[in-house]
Amino acid sequence: MNGMMNRKNIILFLAAAFLTAVSLSSCIMNEKNDPIAEDRTIRYDIAPVRTEVQTKAVSSFPTSSTFGSFAYNIPAGKTYDYNSAEGVVYIDNAEISYNASAGYWKCDGKMYSWPIDGSSLTFFSYSPYNLPGLSCTCSGGIRIDDFTVETTLGNADTHTDILVAVIAKDKTSNEGSGVPTIFQHKLARVMVVATLNN
Repeated sequence: MNGMMNRKNIILFLAAAFLTAVSLSSCIMNEKNDPIAEDRTIRYDIAPVRTEVQTKAVSSFPTSSTFGSFAYNIPAGKTYDYNSAEGVVYIDNAEISYNASAGYWKCDGKMYSWPIDGSSLTFFSYSPYNLPGLSCTCSGGIRIDDFTVETTLGNADTHTDILVAVIAKDKTSNEGSGVPTIFQHKLARVMVVATLNN
């Protein structure tokens, strides 16, 4: 009788150990393949850009280029329009590039994920990356100081074409393939004030 009990206990113990091992391995597999975890990566959805300031033709933002992006965290239950002064830096001038194997735009140097505490993110993006004199604040947006235009605007040899994206406010997840990023040419808005001596 005692031997039968021991055998029964051993069988029950082995069955419990087997079920625990199966349960742990399925948890590991589910976590690894969980599409929700993958969807939390912040990606960018780049809209077509007008090829030149003077034309209406549009083209895709070149996948060989990169751009810079800032994001500010706005507390849960608040919005950018009313609470921009409370924004905290979440992404600080990250270089965003096209990941050909993944098929989307993201920061390659660091993984940024969407917050899960109910707060939102507001994005400011620009191109080309790391423009001299560029700064960004949550309430003021992107600012470029002391920029020198190298040549006549509209010529083929113009080296820098500044693009600044429309502010993407109060985002909590990727929309479509990512954060809506609609670039606009900014050099067309430069105002030159000149006077003659005397």
